[in-house]
Amino acid sequence: MKTLYPEQLSDYLNSNGLPPLLSLFGSEPLLIDDAIRAVRTFCRQQNIDDYQRWTADASFDWGVISESQQAMSLFSSYSVIELHLADNKPGREGADALKQYCAQLPSDQCLIIVGSQLKREHRKAKWFTALADNGPTLMANTPERSKLPRFIHQRARAYQLQFDADAIERLADWYDGNLLGLDQELAKWQLSVAPGQVLSVDDVIRSSQDTSRYSVFDLQDSLNQRTLPETLHKLERILVEDDDIHRLLWLIQREVSLLAELQQAQQMQQDPQPLLRQHGIWSNQQGSYLQRAQNMPSAALTQALKLLQRLEMALKSQNGDDPKALLIHIITLLCEPQLSANLAPFSESVEREGW
Repeated sequence: MKTLYPEQLSDYLNSNGLPPLLSLFGSEPLLIDDAIRAVRTFCRQQNIDDYQRWTADASFDWGVISESQQAMSLFSSYSVIELHLADNKPGREGADALKQYCAQLPSDQCLIIVGSQLKREHRKAKWFTALADNGPTLMANTPERSKLPRFIHQRARAYQLQFDADAIERLADWYDGNLLGLDQELAKWQLSVAPGQVLSVDDVIRSSQDTSRYSVFDLQDSLNQRTLPETLHKLERILVEDDDIHRLLWLIQREVSLLAELQQAQQMQQDPQPLLRQHGIWSNQQGSYLQRAQNMPSAALTQALKLLQRLEMALKSQNGDDPKALLIHIITLLCEPQLSANLAPFSESVEREGW
């Protein structure tokens, strides 16, 4: 399998031309759009006019794939087909059509398969292995937070913009998970910033705002990495998008109960695998959960359980406890359990105004 990354595509096309088969998969719409735009630009440069876009939804006729394959052998013009897969699920008919197409790739046609982020079941599917074995696969996933400053720096250069280090970090915080919004902001700045001007964090604050977007699963990842500032930032943004804390309750319940159960299993020298499977923890996350359970002081876990009970009661009865404050304290204990002594007075209190 030949893997490409978004920044490599233009050079690849210039060096190799359009391949008979090109796969574009990823979670980041901006990078998928960039890749498609790069292909279309290359087609215009090569005077390729026959460019079609299809979407393989439930009503799609997969027979047109083999028809296009056969039709191209009768004509000399070059054709490009951009085929979007719905949820990376071609179905049995689509899977068979893709495998048959890959078995005999035409020389005068480029088929571009576009899909969302690949999961484990997709990578193991025979239709995907057929694609991967017969053409390059471009991965267009959202950059991790640690790699986002470098991405922003490169993106800004493409717009002939310069930011200082603090400004780039602020943009990374504000646009994490919303790269389309970042790109729109950079395009806006390009129209108003003087050439050579270096934008500071104050410039960013004056003209932009925090639009980062996260899901509860993003919050889970940060909890598992025990990065408190990042976790609290994600929590704040989730609550801005949707202030219903009930949507977060199940995640916090699972995290606290799983750590408590794992810690008990470790103390009793029991196999933790059944617990991890029961809670649906992926294999690449299991090690960190086991380490967290082993290293978490029992006092911190006890406090988290008490705070969780208070959070559940506050959401049910509106007893005066601030659910958001309780949530912040639980997350703090999960990320920084060594702070349990500092948080003990709050954890033990029955009633408290504020936090």
